[in-house]
Amino acid sequence: MFTPLTSDDPRQISGYLLRARLGAGGMGQVYLSFTPGGRAVALKVVRREYAEDAGFRQRFAQEVQAAQRVHGVHTAQVIDAGIDAGTPWLASAYVPGPTLLAAVRDNGPLPVGTVRAMLAGVAQSLQAIHAADVVHRDLTPRNILLAADGPRVIDFGIARAVDATHLTMSQTPIGTPSFMSPEQANGTPVTPASDVFTLAAVGFFAATGRTAFGDGNYLSVLRRVSEAEADLTDCPSELRALFETCLVRDPAARPTTAHIIEACGGIPRFRANWLPKPVAATVAAHGAALASIVADPPGGRPQVSTAPPSAAVPGPSRPRNARRVLLAATLGVVLLAGGVAIGIATRPDSTGDRTGSADTGASTSAPAAGPSASAPTTGGSPTPTAPVATAPRTPAIQWTGPVRISGRGIDLDPVPPAVDPEAAEMDATMPLPGPVIQYGDTSTMARWTGGAPPTFQQCRELVSTQGTTELRVARKDVVCLKTDQARMVLLVIDSVGSDRAVGIGATATVWDRASDS
Repeated sequence: MFTPLTSDDPRQISGYLLRARLGAGGMGQVYLSFTPGGRAVALKVVRREYAEDAGFRQRFAQEVQAAQRVHGVHTAQVIDAGIDAGTPWLASAYVPGPTLLAAVRDNGPLPVGTVRAMLAGVAQSLQAIHAADVVHRDLTPRNILLAADGPRVIDFGIARAVDATHLTMSQTPIGTPSFMSPEQANGTPVTPASDVFTLAAVGFFAATGRTAFGDGNYLSVLRRVSEAEADLTDCPSELRALFETCLVRDPAARPTTAHIIEACGGIPRFRANWLPKPVAATVAAHGAALASIVADPPGGRPQVSTAPPSAAVPGPSRPRNARRVLLAATLGVVLLAGGVAIGIATRPDSTGDRTGSADTGASTSAPAAGPSASAPTTGGSPTPTAPVATAPRTPAIQWTGPVRISGRGIDLDPVPPAVDPEAAEMDATMPLPGPVIQYGDTSTMARWTGGAPPTFQQCRELVSTQGTTELRVARKDVVCLKTDQARMVLLVIDSVGSDRAVGIGATATVWDRASDS
């Protein structure tokens, strides 16, 4: 939930003492801090490549000023910002709760009543955002937080500043294609109707655990969003008509946010039971973890809180397609069909290790449930049972060798990795991303930023706490990945090329699955 600061992290930003890492977003690293009055904030520090771009700074200033005008009840308010700082930053209200992505990933699809309430609450948030002449542009399950008193929308409007800079660098739209509107996929101007389309896509994901336009190759998903009809075959009947009207390609034909609220039963009252029990337990664990940080002296080491035993209630199994991955390299796309897909060809060289955060919204991922000792009873009296300490098994390295992330893919689940024939299909005429590794809609990779190479357990913990779906990589970066089959992969970036043929060269180390993965 909260992870300690590393030696590479600053200790304060413009007077804000940083207390822990929350993860990373599209804009940069995210930290937990507090205002002088004690209010918890998520403080986002802009990535270096963006901070050095004058055009980004101008757009960032405009978007921050617009975002500060938003005061919706279901938004995480922008509290402060360092527009002119050497490293620009943004502070928004911290919401103690999991992202919608984490809630569905860890517990399965949400009940229809919860989805309706979430849709109505987010639609209210969008009304406030649009009233301030802001379009969110990046409404995904990663940017919606689930709190005890309703959902919260984060990062509204800021996507435009990042997106324009990313387009300049790579000629490719930033974001998760499964949650883009056709306007975004086509590169045409967006309006509030774009947020209505993506809200329906998010709602469908919450209700089914899958995306309405499928997963897979980045460009293929963009094409489906732009040209195909949404696949609503397993949509709950109570929500199907609403989603059908919102997911039409013509922006003018989509309903308003007011219509969405009405279709969901009006403005909801978020009572204590609006979330299913496993998700509510996770929300409570987030609150407890925040309280432990507050109790720490300002200079103290952040304490990582574990969820209470109630948070460990097993939910439905994860959606089958939850780990489908796309890796987009320098002018080269890598598709994952069924497992983690990484590049092709061979590349000698490699070493090194460092991984750190990942790409996600402004919040934390769901915490791992803490262990609890059982107390069997004899004659009605509890008999304490001492916990048995068992060291986690370190799986053997099954394969180490060079891979290349380019126009085709390699499935890392087979040992040795096998070329994925389906990944060979792509339109060579379409613009491709820059040196970015992109996953689908799950959080299954993170960058290592420690000194020595990470162990299997370090990689697994890093991915589970800071997993993301997109990383911009450079030579010598070290990335931990988790595949569909629960194999952990260490990827050392050896080279970042400039065209499709060169791609990203890397060395992969594939561990066997541990019994406790």
